[in-house]
Amino acid sequence: SDLSVFVKSSAYIIHVSGLMRFDARTGLVEEMEVDGWSWPTYLTNAGCVYVRELNRIYVLGGRGRFEEETNNRYMNKISYIELSDLKA
Repeated sequence: SDLSVFVKSSAYIIHVSGLMRFDARTGLVEEMEVDGWSWPTYLTNAGCVYVRELNRIYVLGGRGRFEEETNNRYMNKISYIELSDLKA
């Protein structure tokens, strides 16, 4: 299940295996690079919210796995994506 948040004219979409940014003005879709060490290679059933004052997307829970794991597990934590650090 994909998640999305809107920031100005862009939608950030957290999907099963990554993060995309859709620019509503230009129609451009980009796959965004997220820190691989702290971000799971597979994520589903999570919640998310954008906090404007911190310029972050917070990701709440979900099920997923990291690269070295073979089985999904409950992600019992709150993570965040620092939007100012993202690279296309």
